[in-house]
Amino acid sequence: ITIQDLAPMFRKKLATPYWVTYRYSQELQDKPIHTTTHAGQEFNLVIKGAMRIKVGDHVEVLREGDSIFYKSSTPHGMIAIDGQDCVFLSMIMASDTTDQPLYIGQSRKSSPDQKLLCHKYVKPQEDEQGVLQGVSFEDADTYNFAFDTVDAIARREPEKLAMVHIANDMTERRFTFKDIKDASSQSANYFKSLGIKRGDRVMLVLKRHYQFWFAILGLHKLGAIAIPATNQLVEKDFVYRFQAADVSAILCTNDGDVSHQVELAEKTAGMNLTKILVGGRKDGWHDYDTEFPLFSRRYERKSDAPCGNDPMLMLFTSGTTGYPKMAMHSYKYALGHYVTAKYWHLCERDGLHFTISETGWGKALWGKLYGQWLCEGAVFTYDFDRFDAEK
Repeated sequence: ITIQDLAPMFRKKLATPYWVTYRYSQELQDKPIHTTTHAGQEFNLVIKGAMRIKVGDHVEVLREGDSIFYKSSTPHGMIAIDGQDCVFLSMIMASDTTDQPLYIGQSRKSSPDQKLLCHKYVKPQEDEQGVLQGVSFEDADTYNFAFDTVDAIARREPEKLAMVHIANDMTERRFTFKDIKDASSQSANYFKSLGIKRGDRVMLVLKRHYQFWFAILGLHKLGAIAIPATNQLVEKDFVYRFQAADVSAILCTNDGDVSHQVELAEKTAGMNLTKILVGGRKDGWHDYDTEFPLFSRRYERKSDAPCGNDPMLMLFTSGTTGYPKMAMHSYKYALGHYVTAKYWHLCERDGLHFTISETGWGKALWGKLYGQWLCEGAVFTYDFDRFDAEK
């Protein structure tokens, strides 16, 4: 289902217009139509294709030019028929003039059989419209995102889509949660073999490469502190960060001049880093892509595994005034972004969310990792260098 709000900035509206596309599915043709309810009244006008719509106990077939108007509190649902997608205009009238959220399709309030795994830790309180009223957390002191969210989803639904990745050369890769679980465990075992240990500070300069997700989750399992950084840094920027954060290892993209700037900074700072290159080979660097797949996909969680208030992540501010400042975050940090994804980005289970940010920026963690996977949706990543409208 694709739903586009045609008036997202119009305030105090009496109705909300949506442009909706229901994808045709042969699998749904002989199944009962899933229904939902919400406040207000609804008007649908078919623009292209045909739909079978159920309102209460009544089932109707609508084709191009046909319309229907009904009370939205009546259970209703629809599917595309006749072998093609159905495009229709949906106008949902509010029950009053307030800015209450208006949604069609899947109800925002999860049914009991759709409880998210993260609800063991995150306890949101919503009103009857699904609007967040408050949130509390339980057992956060034992929480580790890599183990308790990513690996847990992989065990329950191993083939569930976690990420669609488009490389700069337009190569498409699709990763399941099992793929992410296995690769992050291999990464943890690989880092351990290189002498990286719990508490070590490891910088990640990986742009939007899919290996970033393998690596950061591997560090979360191992207990090393991840420091995402942008590839826009040059020698003096790396020197400052290496020394301020006491960095001991770095994973770096092979793109551009970044690895050379790292080498210059390492020499200037008088440090001896464990250097790991992603996407290529270079003297003095470990080859991540060749080496990490050689390690076991099994990484057992120990009783004293990092969690809760243990340090997990270090972010540098943008340095708008003065030098960038370090901000340390614990393993509880990830849980907070359930609210970001669910109530700001409106992420849904089995949905696909696109945040543009490169992984060196905090927004990437808010929009390309924690909250989206807590909501059990997938992330879409386009690993581009420069904006190109045609692409």
